[in-house]
Amino acid sequence: SVIVRDERSSRFHCLIELKDGRYILRDLESRNGTRLNGQKITEAELHSGDVIRVGSTKIRFVNPGEEQAAAEPIPLEGSEQDDIYDELAPVEDDDYLLGEGFDDIDDPLTALQAKKKSRHDSLPSYAQQIMDVVDAVPHRERMVEFDELSLIDSTGITRHAANQQKTGKRRGGNGSEAVYVLKLLLFACFRCRATDLHLEPKRSFFNVRIRVDGFLVNLAKLPPAIGNRVEQAVKVLCNLDTSQHRIVQEGHFSTSTNDRRVDYRVSFTPSVNGQNMVIRVLDASIAPSSLNRLGMPRYMYEKVRKISRQDSGLLMVCGPTGSGKTTTLYAVLREIDREQRNVITIEDPVEFQIEGVTQLPVSEERGNTFSTLLRSVLRQDPDVLLVGEIRDLDTAKTAMQASMTGHVVLTTVHARDTIGSIFRLIDLGVEPYLVANALNMVLAQRLIRRLCPHCKKPVKPSPQQTMAMGRFLEGVNEIMVPVGCRRCLSTGFVGRQAIFELLLFTDELRDVVLHQPTIQAMRKVITSGLFTTLQQSAWKLVARGETSYSEAERVAGTVDG
Repeated sequence: SVIVRDERSSRFHCLIELKDGRYILRDLESRNGTRLNGQKITEAELHSGDVIRVGSTKIRFVNPGEEQAAAEPIPLEGSEQDDIYDELAPVEDDDYLLGEGFDDIDDPLTALQAKKKSRHDSLPSYAQQIMDVVDAVPHRERMVEFDELSLIDSTGITRHAANQQKTGKRRGGNGSEAVYVLKLLLFACFRCRATDLHLEPKRSFFNVRIRVDGFLVNLAKLPPAIGNRVEQAVKVLCNLDTSQHRIVQEGHFSTSTNDRRVDYRVSFTPSVNGQNMVIRVLDASIAPSSLNRLGMPRYMYEKVRKISRQDSGLLMVCGPTGSGKTTTLYAVLREIDREQRNVITIEDPVEFQIEGVTQLPVSEERGNTFSTLLRSVLRQDPDVLLVGEIRDLDTAKTAMQASMTGHVVLTTVHARDTIGSIFRLIDLGVEPYLVANALNMVLAQRLIRRLCPHCKKPVKPSPQQTMAMGRFLEGVNEIMVPVGCRRCLSTGFVGRQAIFELLLFTDELRDVVLHQPTIQAMRKVITSGLFTTLQQSAWKLVARGETSYSEAERVAGTVDG
């Protein structure tokens, strides 16, 4: 038996016994818990070199029957990992109290200063770098306070409560510091409207970047020890193997605040200097909650909304990755009466959960592809189907046939514009007659950055810009350009909005698809109506001073040409 002489703890903690030639370690319901190689266990088989830890006592197990390797000291990293496990132990109802020096604190900078003062140290430079960025963001964007954040692991257990520290634990330890740095980084993501958090190991530091409005922005440089501990803390939250550093690992965890929960999808990939970590922020509250908040022109909104009221039809949204296609389809789903209609989605992955909708995740490993799930779902009596993406001929044909047999089908495809999406289907092998008869409308979209209102400045358009924009610059003497300031993180832009191109299938267009499917023939038909291209939608924003010419050219400049 392993005994720890501590008057405040139970005397017997764990037991090692020999069974059938194997050494078994059993926890004896110790209040401190028994850990084997950093993992909390109830019973496990022992091998030479294994490290047993009870409280602060460590023992390296040696099996006399196994061939012994050269003696090695117990690695210091083990104690650091244990600190993180202690800090992220599940929260009990009365297990947490406010830590010393954290009373009435609602700002991470103050919290970290309080922590460091107790250790007679100054605020670390990396924390100051993060706070400099956070404090520059306009107050109206600050949706969450630091002391509201609670960390929730992948099983739904709260691991670190808002503005709380565990009683009886060593304050200011490695585990506590790692957890608070992680919370500070997530807090920065909230404040800066970031969609991704990157932790990139370099030779002498960890580079921290966040993706804001589609572009990466430098946030801070962390010391290697801090960066490693933060990654370990994330692995604990994701219930991943913390001893693995040379394999690909994926997981998820969540945070909760006073009014909402945010999910995070995590990816670890080995690099030359260590594991590169990327956290995707999945915050449903910042996505448009309804179709009329997407910023569509009124006539487009009415046409797209109409399909949500129909008994059958096919709406296809096209655009590159990250252009907001899924957000648009989710907004269409919210227009549907989900109490009276059976709505089923097939997604890879399911990013946000929608009340009243059955959502199915694609899993290639289990054989649950878009195609197989779609065929199965059609036997589930659906009224509305959302197919995350058309990638192959079988999925395309099944979705189109479903739209002609009493189902509303919403889907996406990777294509540059609306006309390109038609040829994408034909390239997959879909017969032109099926495309012509199944499609009701195709919506192309992009996300374009809006100029920062605090630092944008007017300039006179150049002759080349005037020629390119043509009639959209009539009566406009100046256009706006980005400058960059602290409030926009020196990018010159704050926020994004969608621009759209809607192609409605008329009888004339169906006739072209059936008999003469060429780009020139299609353009001749659609330009005779109210059709507005993505580029024209972007030029309108430039003329109104909402975005810059360079941004419009980057997002939509090559789409129409």
